[in-house]
Amino acid sequence: MKVRSALALITSVGLIAASCEGSTPPLTNAEPRVTGAPPEVARCSASGLSTSRTVEPRLPKAVAATRSAIAEGAIACDFEGLAQLALADGNFVWSFGSDASPSVADLAAEWRRAEQQGDDIMATLVQLLDLRHARRGRDFVWPSAFGTAPNETDWAQLEAVYDAEEIAAFSEFGAYIGWRTGIGKDGDWNFFVQGE
Repeated sequence: MKVRSALALITSVGLIAASCEGSTPPLTNAEPRVTGAPPEVARCSASGLSTSRTVEPRLPKAVAATRSAIAEGAIACDFEGLAQLALADGNFVWSFGSDASPSVADLAAEWRRAEQQGDDIMATLVQLLDLRHARRGRDFVWPSAFGTAPNETDWAQLEAVYDAEEIAAFSEFGAYIGWRTGIGKDGDWNFFVQGE
């Protein structure tokens, strides 16, 4: 009790002294105050998107875990983390016709450059992962319009990501060639590409 009373008295005296005109609070061993701007937070097109994913009960646990990790990395604009995840098994396809396997730094730089040039690939990636998936070979793929036999529902759900003109272009081409991503049943992130 005596210790608490003494502490209360010391605190009161300190507060009174600090409130007096022209006085300054006594120096303490407390952490120094940091002034200036707060540290910069990474921003990209996926910043602010929901971290909650639609539930897809038919996904194997490893696939569901990778899907969540990809979305969380994109929302955090963690290009390096995403690149590490992509290149973990060494079989990631990120560009057609590229024979060289990129380094983590190269892939992260490519995605960062695309974002800086106005290509909202991080937002697109997150939005695609919220659509229905399909199977294509051994991969679970998003969107389902990239599956082997897409139906009207598969095409209609693309409206959450693309405008009517873009969807019409895919339809006219005869196949979905927009951004798509695939995860193997073992949970390996196998590709994130667009085009033919």
